Amino acid sequence: PYSILTSHIKQTKKSIAHKIFPSLALVDYGYLKTSSYGGMKSTCVDALAHMIESRLNTNANAFSRAYAEEGMRLWASCKGCLETDERFAHMTDDEFSTFMQASVLAGMAIAYTGTSIPHGLSYTLTYENGVPHGKAVGVFLSGFLKKYGDSIEAEYVVKQLLGFYDIDAFRDYIRTLFGKLDMSEELWKKDRDGILANPAKLKNYPFELTTDVLDDYVSYYNA
Repeated sequence: PYSILTSHIKQTKKSIAHKIFPSLALVDYGYLKTSSYGGMKSTCVDALAHMIESRLNTNANAFSRAYAEEGMRLWASCKGCLETDERFAHMTDDEFSTFMQASVLAGMAIAYTGTSIPHGLSYTLTYENGVPHGKAVGVFLSGFLKKYGDSIEAEYVVKQLLGFYDIDAFRDYIRTLFGKLDMSEELWKKDRDGILANPAKLKNYPFELTTDVLDDYVSYYNA
C-alpha cells in the first residue's frame, strides 16, 4: 500500500501510505532474472530489511511476525546466491522464486507495521550520495540489530531465522555485498539528527534512541 516519492524541497525520499490494496497482484520471478548483480543485491537486501524492521517493531503483531519470520527463513535458504557475481549468474529458477516469495511476505509484514530506523536513515544517503536504496538500508541493518534494545530478540532474528552464527557474522556478510559505509561526517550528522526529529520513524522503534546509539551503527558496521 506504499508509494515512495523523492521530495526535492525536503531533500529526501518520503513514503506515502494509502491503505489501498490491489484486487489482484501478479508476482512473476521471471523479472528478477533480468536484473544486474548489483540490482539483485540491492533489491534482496531491501526485502530483508522490510522483514527485520517489521519483526523488531512497535507495531508487530502475530500476523506480521508470522509473515516476517517465514519470509526470513526463505530468504536465508538462498542468501549464498548474493555473495559473488559468479554465484548469482548460476541462480536457479527455484532460487529466484524463493526470493520473490520472501519479498511478497516482506511486503505483507510491513503493511502491518511500517519500516523502522534503517529505512529512515537510508533516505538521506540515497538522496545526497546516490546510493542505491537497498544498499543504503543494508549498511544500517547490522548496527540496528547490534544496538537493538532487546538482544535476545535481535539474536533470534540473526541466528534462528537468518542462520548466521552471530550479529558480527551478519555484518560481515552485508559488508561482503556492499563494502564499508562511505559517508562524510557532515552528512552523517544531518542524517542522524533528522531521524531523531522524525516521530513517524521513532514511534516504530520500541526503545529510546539516542545520538550515541546511532553513532554506534556506523562505527560497528565499519569496524
